[in-house]
Amino acid sequence: MLDAIETHKVNNLPAIPPVILNLVKYCKGNSKLSSLRRIGSWAAPLSKELTDAFREQFPWIELRQGYGLTESTGATSVFMSDEDAKAHPGSSGRLLPKFCAKIVDVETGLGATLQGRGTLVKRWDTNGICGENNWCSTYSGRSHSICS
Repeated sequence: MLDAIETHKVNNLPAIPPVILNLVKYCKGNSKLSSLRRIGSWAAPLSKELTDAFREQFPWIELRQGYGLTESTGATSVFMSDEDAKAHPGSSGRLLPKFCAKIVDVETGLGATLQGRGTLVKRWDTNGICGENNWCSTYSGRSHSICS
């Protein structure tokens, strides 16, 4: 990957957190990354600690985290600017236009309180029939979809 970035002067790279972690761990001072200007992180949460370490080591590369689900719409939320991403580490940005999202209690389906646990559901103009009142949920009893 590093050779391809250098050879083709890649400036924008979609990546998952384990790739970003390996860049931090093994690429200190690596000139092969000099063409990179932006990395978008998807597929899993990117911790504040890893975000901070990446930004310290590669200050010329914008790092933005996003959230989405391939099985529904792709991107749901993303940071539109590097300044916004830096101001909110550990977050996946703002909802894109036309999206609504809420956290609901997995037992009752009602809105969860700030102290409660729940699952993220979302709705958008083009999702068609996706459940009650068109709210789309990926909850299946597995903990990956639980927010607390």
